Amino acid sequence: MVPVSGLSQLNQRVTEAVASYEQSPALASLLVTVTHVRGTDRDISVDSLRRTYRRRGNRLPAGSPLRQEVEALLHRLDELDGAPVKLVTVTGSTGATTLVLLDRHMSRVLFWSPMWVAG
Repeated sequence: MVPVSGLSQLNQRVTEAVASYEQSPALASLLVTVTHVRGTDRDISVDSLRRTYRRRGNRLPAGSPLRQEVEALLHRLDELDGAPVKLVTVTGSTGATTLVLLDRHMSRVLFWSPMWVAG
């Protein structure tokens, strides 16, 4: 759990990471400013994510938009060096909530997809 005193710094760091994510400017528009981050207390192995999303992808119809998003995630995971990552739930000042894949220091967005937007 992140201490309360560090929460605003964490929100700022994740806001900056989101703003600099060039692969999808839609993420910054969706959130604007990060107001809440959950799931920061544990690292996730890239291999574990890869296995999970490979299984999920195999259950989806070939060529479907969701399967294409899962395949894009798998491709990105294959590019990573295997260092642990953070898959956090982020809520923005717009009220939108989404998952975001960040580096372990939560200073860089590694991947984001519309499939992760809640609601």
